[in-house]
Amino acid sequence: ICPNCAGVHRGFGVHISFVRSLELDSWTRIEFQKLLLGGNASFASFLASAGFDRAVPQGARGGHYQSLPYTGDAGASYKKRLAELCRPADSPEDEASQDNQVVTSAQASLASGEASHADAAVAPASSTATSAPAWAADCPKCMRCEQSFSLLFRRHHCRRCGRCVCGRCSPARLVLPIPEWGMSTPVRHCLDCAEVASAPL
Repeated sequence: ICPNCAGVHRGFGVHISFVRSLELDSWTRIEFQKLLLGGNASFASFLASAGFDRAVPQGARGGHYQSLPYTGDAGASYKKRLAELCRPADSPEDEASQDNQVVTSAQASLASGEASHADAAVAPASSTATSAPAWAADCPKCMRCEQSFSLLFRRHHCRRCGRCVCGRCSPARLVLPIPEWGMSTPVRHCLDCAEVASAPL
């Protein structure tokens, strides 16, 4: 999540939402399991299957980020279920087995979206485009090099073509303005679109 959303979640309190940095914080094995098996998509699926109301809890602060009931019976039930899935192992063998199950579950979650995104290929932007394209939906692989995304191999969106790309294909330093679209602030580009943006008209 972005720094703004991280601040919102920290505001809920650690008993509701526990925010950690992938780069600055150290992680335990159980925390990694919770990260892979948890999340809003998993929580929303749990709410639907358990019949909980997705309405904002009474007394909660306003804002689109509170569209899921993090507090109350729903949140408590989900937290208990997630803790059972991420219980400590009794032995090294059990630990390896549990980790394999977590990875398999995470891979299956990614693969379930692969078919729906299979036809979502987006070409690099043309230098003659007059408006920003719609962003491609999040997909399991980089749409440029086809490397699979993971917990540490993150996905990004090129602001010019809208493709879902990795950090290698869209380095953080590769930011350029798009004056023809009225965007004077430098924004992230993929390597292909950076060439298009730099090409003489």
